[in-house]
Amino acid sequence: MGKFNIYITVCLTILTLIGCNNKERVAENEKVVVEETSDKAIEEKVAGDEELQLELPRSEATRIADMKQIEQAHVIIQGHKAYVALVLNDTAEAVPVPIEEKISDLLMDEDPQIEEVFVSAKPEFVKYMAEFEKRLTAGEPSKDFIDEFGNTVRKIFPNT
Repeated sequence: MGKFNIYITVCLTILTLIGCNNKERVAENEKVVVEETSDKAIEEKVAGDEELQLELPRSEATRIADMKQIEQAHVIIQGHKAYVALVLNDTAEAVPVPIEEKISDLLMDEDPQIEEVFVSAKPEFVKYMAEFEKRLTAGEPSKDFIDEFGNTVRKIFPNT
């Protein structure tokens, strides 16, 4: 009977040690999976937030509007892109290339993250940009109208 008790005790001890050892491995594997998921979720959230975020660079818009050929300017930045709606003094809808380049240089110099600048003087675009600017200034979250903004931009700049 003594040998049987020793045998049972040894077996239970071994099973307990093996069970605890496996539990640590499982916990380590679960931890790795959780960390990977968290990293992916953070990356997606950051990328997603950047695309949902619209910014109003007021000083740049003022500097653009101060150019002698320009009566009014509305600027909105989304991620690495800047969208500029202009009312030109001569009421033309076509923005001369030198003005476009000057605006592009100004915005890219002020914000090195801007990679592309889209400029238009189409009255419809000016109207929409003024409305988007008004909504942002009033504190409305850009996520509430991001789809509308995207549709407007694609309509005016189909290659974006």
